[in-house]
Amino acid sequence: MFLDERSANLLKLLQHSPISKMKELEAQTGLTRRQIQYGLSKANDWLQFHGYQPIQYNREMGYSFSETIRDEELNVKLTKRNYIFSETDREKVFYLMILLSQEELSVYHFQTITGVSRNTVLKDLKRLKEKNRDISLKIQYSKQDGYVVIGDSRTKRYIIERLVHDVLNSPNSEWIMECIWGNHEKQIGSIRLQLERAERKLGITFTDERLHELSYLFLCTDQLIGKGEELQADQSWAPFVATEEYKLVEEMTGTDAFQSVWSETENLYAALHLLSMNRTKDISPLKDDEVIQHLLHEIVEEFERLAFVHLKDKEQLCQQLYVHFKPAYYRLRYGLPQMNPMTGRVQKVYPELHHLTKKSLWVLEKEVGCPVSEEEVAYFTIYFGGWLRRQGTTLDDRKRAIVVCPNGIGISNILIYTLRELFPDILFLDVLSVRNAAEYPLSYDLVFSTVHMRTKAALFVVPPILEMQDKHTLRQQVMQELYGYTTESVDVAALLKIISKYATIHEQD
Repeated sequence: MFLDERSANLLKLLQHSPISKMKELEAQTGLTRRQIQYGLSKANDWLQFHGYQPIQYNREMGYSFSETIRDEELNVKLTKRNYIFSETDREKVFYLMILLSQEELSVYHFQTITGVSRNTVLKDLKRLKEKNRDISLKIQYSKQDGYVVIGDSRTKRYIIERLVHDVLNSPNSEWIMECIWGNHEKQIGSIRLQLERAERKLGITFTDERLHELSYLFLCTDQLIGKGEELQADQSWAPFVATEEYKLVEEMTGTDAFQSVWSETENLYAALHLLSMNRTKDISPLKDDEVIQHLLHEIVEEFERLAFVHLKDKEQLCQQLYVHFKPAYYRLRYGLPQMNPMTGRVQKVYPELHHLTKKSLWVLEKEVGCPVSEEEVAYFTIYFGGWLRRQGTTLDDRKRAIVVCPNGIGISNILIYTLRELFPDILFLDVLSVRNAAEYPLSYDLVFSTVHMRTKAALFVVPPILEMQDKHTLRQQVMQELYGYTTESVDVAALLKIISKYATIHEQD
């Protein structure tokens, strides 16, 4: 009896979370109540077919597994032989097979590995060909060579890196990996040991996810070299020959862990990956890397300016940021992909923080000559958010404002700078034109505009350049709107009398 992808995913979820309520399952899977109930029904059929107790349901507790089902027993049953690959999974399997296999591939090979019909395979391949048109790669077939991918070698590497990341982070990863690398387990283990040795020598620790990913990327490179896929050299990589990372890669690829002979270009590309992979530890001192040190301090200062916050222990923050920033710098400078599964969640939960972090990274964009991807921005957002929380500062409890000014960049910058100084407790998000304000995606509470406009938020019309009287009047208006009083209505004498009970007032005036 076969198990479809949705039912298999629900089984795995309940395997790791023994008791789950319907709302939790909906949130974790993105499925509707009806889809979940249908998937669980099919999962129960599968469990009973294999002699297991079905999933139990309790109105108060939710869905749960029987205590008699052990993880190792379930994993023995959940193999690709009992699993129906989804359309998305088949695409990944077929694409990796065509890119990596040294064997001439026909439709029969794809049918054998996934258990689907000839027509289904042909439809999948047609869809893959159409998707490749956008990235200048071409999938073609000939009786002599079978299915092959024609195109730029760097683009192929980029696609493989994205596929490896997607596969390793897929809920169905073990079945896809069994199809592609089922007979390479020993080599994967050897490559991982070599990478752990490199970690110790470099004084770094990759994140578990990245070490796992790196092991498979090195295996894929070894397979590509064995297939005769030559990587196009890049002159900008030449300086890395002198790095410790290159020397370690050269030693590593000369061991029995690798079956192919790696060229200098391949070793350089691999060294670049060692430099660009996320890590949890890096003992190399920040002060030894002047370019990155300077950039980090500029980014931190720009974030402080935009968010109008003071970050404490900045040197310590920069040292922590350095662990992530150094590999991010190399990824951006040399066009290496970075996948971040938390990007969507970070954008959703911390939209303002993410927005201000992105704006503060213009310093980095200027240095590397390209935009910083949303995935990279999300990582920086997490670091800044964690540091703010650590020092007890949050942006959530501050009123959010936009500034609308059609008078040009120079005057706009003066206006927002003045407003930030005048209202340090308000989070100013952006200076916008009237047209851009109408389409602005973030939520806001206040609008400071040099022109009258329609808005549901509280509107304050201000002159482009604020004089002292303008500032005083505006402050009274904002205080009244936000707090229901102005400084003029406060009994200053009574206030000072209360303060003097708990503090020494040195300057009464």
